[in-house]
This record gives sequence, C-alpha cells and structure tokens, in this order.
Amino acid sequence: MTPFLRSPVPSDYDALASWVCDSAACAHWAGPLLTFPFSASELPDLLSGEGASSFSLVNSGAEFLGFGQLVEKSPNIVRLARIIVAPHMRGLGLGKTLCQLLLAKAANHPHAEILTLGVYRNNPVAISLYSSLGFVEAPPHPRPEVLAMQRSLSRG
Repeated sequence: MTPFLRSPVPSDYDALASWVCDSAACAHWAGPLLTFPFSASELPDLLSGEGASSFSLVNSGAEFLGFGQLVEKSPNIVRLARIIVAPHMRGLGLGKTLCQLLLAKAANHPHAEILTLGVYRNNPVAISLYSSLGFVEAPPHPRPEVLAMQRSLSRG
C-alpha cells in the first residue's frame, strides 16, 4: 500500500527525536528556532507554532517513515517546513512522496496560492527534490546560507 499522511502520535515523536542526533542536524531540519537537545515529549509543543499543522508519513503497517509540516504564513501563503525521512529509509523516494502528499494537503487550503520553503544551500539533494516538484528560487532569504524557494499551488 502507498504511504499516507496522518496526525502524529507519541511514538512518532519518540522516533523523530532519535533521528535528530546533534545541534547541527537539528538546525538543518528545523531551523534556528528549535534548540537541541530536546525530548520527544517536548516536540509536540515545540513544533506547534501559530498556523502549523504536523503530519506523519506512514505505511499500511503504521510504520513511521517521515514527518513534515505546513505552516500558514498568510491567507494566501503556506510554508512547507521540517521535512524529515527516517534515516534507514532515505534514498528510496519517500521524501518526494511526503512532499507530494503535503502539496495535496496545501492545495486544500481555501485561499492558498503560493507554497514556500527554505532549504540550506549545502543540501543539494533536498534542493534537487524541491526543484523536481516545481519549486524555484524566491527572493533572497534573510540568512544567506538558506535558499528560499516557492511554487504556485495548483488545484484540482
């Protein structure tokens, strides 16, 4: 069965916390606002910023495969954020699946027109993935090490 999105459960946060092993990995995944170390029990509150919706990617056996967020930045702009795939599942196309499912969720937002994201410039695999999904470089990010990207949301 094809992986699908569901709301995170406590065991997802346990796994997620184990995937982020140091402050550099934390910054790469979650940006500067989430500090390392953190506990799995803290993650639901730490990731629940205004307008944020969290999603777990799971398979039919309920195995937790990945995590991502959609953050409403304004009525017409939604941000793709905190994308991560289980370390033992990387390189299998699950990042693309996760992003495609998040794009479909974002398209259900009644007023959203633009989807944005920020990715570290030293992460060519992620940049390639986002480019393959139609994201293009956006106006510069305030931090020069981050590439801002955006795409129009297609509906239907």
